[in-house]
Amino acid sequence: KIDNQVQVGHNVMIGRHCVIVSQTGISGSTVIEDDVVLGVFTEVKDSHLQQGVRARHHSYIGDATIGKSVNVGAGSITANYDGQKILQTRIGDGSFIGSGAVLIAPLTMQANSYVKPGTVVTQDDVPSLERTDGPKKKPSPGHRVKKNSIQTLERRG
Repeated sequence: KIDNQVQVGHNVMIGRHCVIVSQTGISGSTVIEDDVVLGVFTEVKDSHLQQGVRARHHSYIGDATIGKSVNVGAGSITANYDGQKILQTRIGDGSFIGSGAVLIAPLTMQANSYVKPGTVVTQDDVPSLERTDGPKKKPSPGHRVKKNSIQTLERRG
Protein backbone atom coordinates (compact mmCIF):
# COMPACT_ATOMS: atom_id res chain seq x y z
CA LYS A 1 0.00 0.00 0.00
CA ILE A 2 1.44 3.35 -1.01
CA ASP A 3 -0.43 6.41 0.26
CA ASN A 4 -0.94 9.70 -1.53
CA GLN A 5 1.84 12.31 -1.31
CA VAL A 6 4.63 9.74 -1.45
CA GLN A 7 7.49 10.73 -3.72
CA VAL A 8 9.06 7.78 -5.54
CA GLY A 9 12.03 8.25 -7.87
CA HIS A 10 12.39 6.64 -11.30
CA ASN A 11 15.04 4.05 -10.31
CA VAL A 12 13.27 2.84 -7.14
CA MET A 13 12.12 -0.77 -6.82
CA ILE A 14 9.46 -1.65 -4.22
CA GLY A 15 8.56 -5.21 -3.22
CA ARG A 16 5.23 -6.76 -2.27
CA HIS A 17 3.16 -6.15 0.86
CA CYS A 18 4.92 -2.89 1.75
CA VAL A 19 3.25 -0.02 3.57
CA ILE A 20 4.52 3.44 2.66
CA VAL A 21 2.60 6.35 4.15
CA SER A 22 2.17 10.03 3.26
CA GLN A 23 5.10 12.45 3.22
CA THR A 24 7.66 9.70 2.54
CA GLY A 25 10.37 10.24 -0.05
CA ILE A 26 12.23 7.43 -1.83
CA SER A 27 14.92 8.33 -4.35
CA GLY A 28 18.05 7.25 -6.20
CA SER A 29 18.68 3.58 -6.82
CA THR A 30 16.77 2.38 -3.78
CA VAL A 31 15.59 -1.21 -3.48
CA ILE A 32 12.86 -1.99 -0.96
CA GLU A 33 12.18 -5.68 -0.46
CA ASP A 34 8.88 -7.27 0.64
CA ASP A 35 7.00 -6.41 3.84
CA VAL A 36 8.77 -3.12 4.57
CA VAL A 37 7.01 -0.32 6.47
CA LEU A 38 8.02 3.31 5.96
CA GLY A 39 6.20 5.91 8.01
CA VAL A 40 5.46 9.59 7.76
CA PHE A 41 8.40 11.93 6.99
CA THR A 42 10.81 9.09 6.32
CA GLU A 43 13.34 9.64 3.53
CA VAL A 44 15.29 6.85 1.84
CA LYS A 45 18.02 7.54 -0.74
CA ASP A 46 20.27 5.10 -2.64
CA SER A 47 19.68 2.33 -0.10
CA HIS A 48 18.70 -1.33 0.09
CA LEU A 49 16.08 -2.19 2.71
CA GLN A 50 15.73 -5.93 3.14
CA GLN A 51 12.56 -7.82 4.03
CA GLY A 52 10.69 -6.76 7.16
CA VAL A 53 12.47 -3.45 7.82
CA ARG A 54 10.48 -0.95 9.91
CA ALA A 55 11.21 2.80 9.84
CA ARG A 56 7.90 4.18 11.01
CA HIS A 57 8.52 7.94 11.09
CA HIS A 58 10.87 10.91 10.86
CA SER A 59 13.97 8.99 9.76
CA TYR A 60 16.64 9.46 7.10
CA ILE A 61 18.27 6.41 5.54
CA GLY A 62 20.86 7.34 2.94
CA ASP A 63 23.45 5.19 1.18
CA ALA A 64 22.73 2.26 3.47
CA THR A 65 22.08 -1.46 3.42
CA ILE A 66 19.59 -2.37 6.14
CA GLY A 67 19.30 -6.08 7.00
CA LYS A 68 16.19 -8.19 7.46
CA SER A 69 13.76 -7.32 10.26
CA VAL A 70 15.66 -4.23 11.42
CA ASN A 71 13.70 -1.65 13.41
CA VAL A 72 14.79 1.96 12.84
CA GLY A 73 13.39 4.18 15.60
CA ALA A 74 11.77 7.57 15.08
CA GLY A 75 14.16 10.39 14.27
CA SER A 76 17.12 8.12 13.55
CA ILE A 77 19.48 9.00 10.70
CA THR A 78 22.39 7.63 8.76
CA ALA A 79 24.90 10.48 8.59
CA ASN A 80 26.39 9.55 5.25
CA TYR A 81 28.32 12.67 4.16
CA ASP A 82 31.59 13.78 5.77
CA GLY A 83 31.89 17.05 3.86
CA GLN A 84 33.92 15.50 1.06
CA LYS A 85 32.42 12.15 0.12
CA ILE A 86 29.32 10.03 0.56
CA LEU A 87 29.91 7.01 2.81
CA GLN A 88 28.06 3.71 3.37
CA THR A 89 26.22 2.32 6.40
CA ARG A 90 25.50 -1.41 6.79
CA ILE A 91 23.18 -2.68 9.53
CA GLY A 92 22.97 -6.44 10.17
CA ASP A 93 19.77 -8.50 10.30
CA GLY A 94 17.57 -8.24 13.39
CA SER A 95 19.17 -5.08 14.74
CA PHE A 96 17.35 -2.45 16.78
CA ILE A 97 18.11 1.23 16.24
CA GLY A 98 16.63 3.32 19.05
CA SER A 99 14.81 6.58 18.45
CA GLY A 100 16.98 9.61 17.75
CA ALA A 101 20.13 7.60 17.00
CA VAL A 102 22.75 9.04 14.65
CA LEU A 103 24.73 6.42 12.72
CA ILE A 104 27.89 8.04 11.37
CA ALA A 105 29.23 6.40 8.20
CA PRO A 106 31.32 4.59 7.29
CA LEU A 107 29.70 2.07 9.59
CA THR A 108 29.17 -1.70 9.56
CA MET A 109 27.06 -3.19 12.34
CA GLN A 110 26.77 -6.94 12.98
CA ALA A 111 23.45 -8.82 13.07
CA ASN A 112 21.33 -8.29 16.20
CA SER A 113 23.08 -5.10 17.22
CA TYR A 114 21.28 -2.89 19.73
CA VAL A 115 21.56 0.92 19.67
CA LYS A 116 20.08 2.74 22.65
CA PRO A 117 17.83 5.73 21.88
CA GLY A 118 19.71 8.99 21.40
CA THR A 119 23.07 7.32 20.77
CA VAL A 120 25.66 8.63 18.30
CA VAL A 121 27.40 5.61 16.76
CA THR A 122 30.74 5.51 14.94
CA GLN A 123 32.64 2.45 13.72
CA ASP A 124 34.68 2.50 16.95
CA ASP A 125 31.47 1.89 18.96
CA VAL A 126 30.39 -1.25 17.09
CA PRO A 127 31.81 -3.93 19.46
CA SER A 128 29.74 -2.56 22.35
CA LEU A 129 26.50 -2.83 20.32
CA GLU A 130 26.44 -6.60 19.96
CA ARG A 131 23.66 -8.31 21.89
CA THR A 132 24.75 -11.23 23.97
CA ASP A 133 21.58 -11.78 25.98
CA GLY A 134 18.91 -11.78 23.25
CA PRO A 135 16.30 -9.10 22.72
CA LYS A 136 15.88 -6.46 25.39
CA LYS A 137 12.82 -6.99 27.56
CA LYS A 138 10.22 -4.26 27.65
CA PRO A 139 9.27 -2.87 31.06
CA SER A 140 5.88 -3.94 32.37
CA PRO A 141 3.03 -1.41 32.64
CA GLY A 142 3.51 1.03 35.53
CA HIS A 143 7.27 1.34 35.01
CA ARG A 144 9.34 4.05 33.37
CA VAL A 145 12.80 3.65 31.88
CA LYS A 146 15.07 6.41 33.17
CA LYS A 147 18.85 6.66 32.78
CA ASN A 148 19.26 2.93 32.01
CA SER A 149 17.26 1.85 35.07
CA ILE A 150 13.65 0.93 35.66
CA GLN A 151 11.69 2.77 38.34
CA THR A 152 8.17 2.05 39.53
CA LEU A 153 5.73 4.91 38.98
CA GLU A 154 3.40 5.82 41.81
CA ARG A 155 -0.16 4.91 41.04
CA ARG A 156 -2.59 7.66 41.90
CA GLY A 157 -6.22 7.17 42.05
